Amino acid sequence: MINILKKIYFLAYSSFLYDKNMYKKNYILLEFLVQPFLTVLFFTLISISVRGIDDSYEYMLFNIVLVSFNITFIGSSIEFMRDKSLGVLKLIEGSPTNSFFVFFSKSSYKLVLSIVIFIFLYLSMNLIVFKNLNFGLFLVILLMLIIILISSSIFGLLIGCVGLLVKDVNILLNLVSSVLMLFCGINFTIKVLPIPLQIFSRLLPLSNGILSLQFLIQKNVNKSIYYIFIELFIAIIYYVILRIVYGYMQRIALKNGTLDLL
Repeated sequence: MINILKKIYFLAYSSFLYDKNMYKKNYILLEFLVQPFLTVLFFTLISISVRGIDDSYEYMLFNIVLVSFNITFIGSSIEFMRDKSLGVLKLIEGSPTNSFFVFFSKSSYKLVLSIVIFIFLYLSMNLIVFKNLNFGLFLVILLMLIIILISSSIFGLLIGCVGLLVKDVNILLNLVSSVLMLFCGINFTIKVLPIPLQIFSRLLPLSNGILSLQFLIQKNVNKSIYYIFIELFIAIIYYVILRIVYGYMQRIALKNGTLDLL
């Protein structure tokens, strides 16, 4: 088992060093399928060796959801900065089309990509490692994942919009990603946190979605539905905040006589 884990770890780490300029044709396959698969496989095998295969399914599922969430979040959050650096932001702001929905639609391809990656990882891990697939459960989880990823996309756009205010958006993204990782409830249960931090974690995307999936696996349907609706409600709140922040930045841009938002 140790030798297998070493080989998987080496392959997963090597994929980070893959030269995308030298191997453009294979980069997407390696970056978005092979590397996530090897990473999830590595940590799932560790969990199986420690906790047993029956108690590792939930851990595997949460890690796949986290991979999909991060792809959507990061992909959505860098849309504003990428367009600003390429000079496209001025063209979008100056076009007659609703610029907000242009950004929202541009970030949706990451959401679709995350869904494809989740399907690939979930099916492959269930068929290869757990050798069992409940198709009905898979469809329910996929529906809940879509709600989680919508929340992720909206939150990513909000952070990306705020990122126009800072000089180094990478620091902001790393900070927010670390906070989400800490308070999402995957590495440890949120119940061990102090009450204020529990409330704070419930206001973040993903944490309620993870709770919903956890109750779904435990066959507590009522609580599962309750928390996935909270996740959807939080996504709506972040959407309203995003519209307010985006509109405010547009007004500043008009006042300063620039089409670059800031």
